[in-house]
Amino acid sequence: MFEGAVLNYIGTTKIKIVEGKEEYSTLGSLSHPSISKKRYILQEVKTKTIDELVDQYSLDPGFMKVDVEGMEHLVFDGSKDVLKTKRPVILSELSDYLLKKNGSSAIEVINFIRSYGYNIIDTQTPNIPPQMKEFTNILCVPKEIQSRI
Repeated sequence: MFEGAVLNYIGTTKIKIVEGKEEYSTLGSLSHPSISKKRYILQEVKTKTIDELVDQYSLDPGFMKVDVEGMEHLVFDGSKDVLKTKRPVILSELSDYLLKKNGSSAIEVINFIRSYGYNIIDTQTPNIPPQMKEFTNILCVPKEIQSRI
């Protein structure tokens, strides 16, 4: 079992923990509108990549859920081998607002995942291509799986 944070490097980092609202804790900018004025504590945690964890524990992930308050770009950056070889279906929160506060954007994340041969569906508006909404969820399906459906 790994207790720590998943990013694009192995080492340590400090996480901002919002007491009483831990689900909004983040490694990045504390920008979510519902906690922007809340106090937080810093705690140092170990970091690993998804690629490292999959290798270390001999995992074969078929599904990934990613919801990391605007740091999704770093999680996916540390998942390149998994995206290329394991091909999991992915459900991810996507917030252009939070991503921009942390040095990325929704379109950058979408293009990154697409570059690994994934179709991306906005779960709120599945018949419309993913937009740069303030908050949404995306379903990422490898093209070879979706073609069989």
